[in-house]
Amino acid sequence: MNASAVRATTSSPKEDGPSDFNFTPKEADVDERPEFSIFIEEDEVNVEGHNVAKEVLDSFENVYGRRTKGVATSTHPSKRRGVRPMKKGQSTQPPYVAAPPFKLKKLSRVEKKLLEVVIRKPNKDGPMSANETCIKLKGAKWPLTFQDVHESFSPRGLVSKIVMHTVRDWLMMKDNKERPNKKLQPRRHIFHPDFAINLLKAKSKKFNKALMDEVDLDKQEYDFMKCDLLILPVLVGDGESGHWFCVVISLVDLRTQVLDSMKPIESSQRTPSVEKIRNNFFELVNNGQRVLTHTAEEYEIEYPQVQQQDNCHDCGIYVIKFMDLWKGRMASAELDHETVIDVRRRILASLLMDEMNEQRESIIQAVGLKT
Repeated sequence: MNASAVRATTSSPKEDGPSDFNFTPKEADVDERPEFSIFIEEDEVNVEGHNVAKEVLDSFENVYGRRTKGVATSTHPSKRRGVRPMKKGQSTQPPYVAAPPFKLKKLSRVEKKLLEVVIRKPNKDGPMSANETCIKLKGAKWPLTFQDVHESFSPRGLVSKIVMHTVRDWLMMKDNKERPNKKLQPRRHIFHPDFAINLLKAKSKKFNKALMDEVDLDKQEYDFMKCDLLILPVLVGDGESGHWFCVVISLVDLRTQVLDSMKPIESSQRTPSVEKIRNNFFELVNNGQRVLTHTAEEYEIEYPQVQQQDNCHDCGIYVIKFMDLWKGRMASAELDHETVIDVRRRILASLLMDEMNEQRESIIQAVGLKT
């Protein structure tokens, strides 16, 4: 090919289009990389059996209605058009992250005032002292004090086990309330956080009474093994080193899904604990004289892509939302790290203002508000 000035002529141009293209090379300096244009004949370039130039010329003819004799291109790197970074649309995102847009409902004046008072450090005495109860849900095992709420729902608070226990009861009571027919089998069952912790500590074929009671059909309103999803909140470690994540056993898809907002670099770091929870769970259920059609090993462990936290204290909030929203995939983009502080406030506001909270009216009056 000749790297000199090239003129590509066209035949029968349209009135509103250019009749030809002129390409003039630039004289290269000694220290510069030369810029020049080349002219490619129609039958000159073949890549893996494809005539690249011919395909380009055919496209040119389809668009402009005329035929050119060749294709001109530049070899100078600055002339190559860059690729503008584009944000992935929802249709191209992984299914566990993709979600329809949503608009959060604004908190009411009463909710804002309650949060302002409740989240701050409680007084040593008085109607809203640290040991006074502020959330007592009908049917929940544990009430929550102002100290419990402050420690778990302040901006950098770590969700405690007692708070996770109460939130679990609250979510299950909400599910039960939303079922129009109580005889219908619920689609999911959420276990108490102590259940997974005890499964981790249990030795094979040696299960304590607390574990046996959790799977006893006579002590359950329904057979949880007929649900689609079994959700187990898991706490590993203690104190500030503790970390919450979720294990979801899909009885329909034969999967053991690990929902972790601080996913380890190597899944092998988490897998041994998950395997022990899964294997002990099915062995425990089998000891309860149920007939299982699948072994524990058939429930393959996988790590779905879920929203990730960007700090070390929000894992409990993520687990609460996983328990609330997970149906095989996330149904909301609410857990982006930019809004997680608002998520904390909204969870607490929902607990305080829920009609099942027996302390609701007394707290509102103590703050000096009216519903």
